[in-house]
Amino acid sequence: MINLQNVSFSYNNEKVLSNISFHIEKGGFTAIIGSNGAGKSTLCRIMNGLIKPSSGTVTVNGMDTRTTKSSILARHIGFLFQNPDRQICKNTVGEEIRFSLDIAFTDKNMIEKRLIETLSLFDFDADSNPFHLSRGERQQVALASIIAAEPEILILD
Repeated sequence: MINLQNVSFSYNNEKVLSNISFHIEKGGFTAIIGSNGAGKSTLCRIMNGLIKPSSGTVTVNGMDTRTTKSSILARHIGFLFQNPDRQICKNTVGEEIRFSLDIAFTDKNMIEKRLIETLSLFDFDADSNPFHLSRGERQQVALASIIAAEPEILILD
């Protein structure tokens, strides 16, 4: 599902990741651990195509993240940012979840069904403003939005 080959990345000529290679199979779980500033978030962003590696290749279901549009990759990968405020962009919880569903599905009945199921599963009020919720609750809204879209791959930063 995800394959990294000799991936390196630099910020302003400072190497953050050097020659990283690994493979994650379907159904697999992988934890990336390291100290603050070690490059974990950078690696997550590289895996889902938000940033391109300085060198090396990353493929997701056979698609090269360097040449595949991020909108295509987003249909396969759910990515939970470390900070939910960088992810949430709508003014109500219902709109936020629907936004993810609109990207993932075209069937309006399916979208409405998944929205109702997700709101119920997480016990959310669809009309709540996510920016008035606690940070933990905003994190739950962001996660619910991702899970509702049923991605094949889930990356949690």
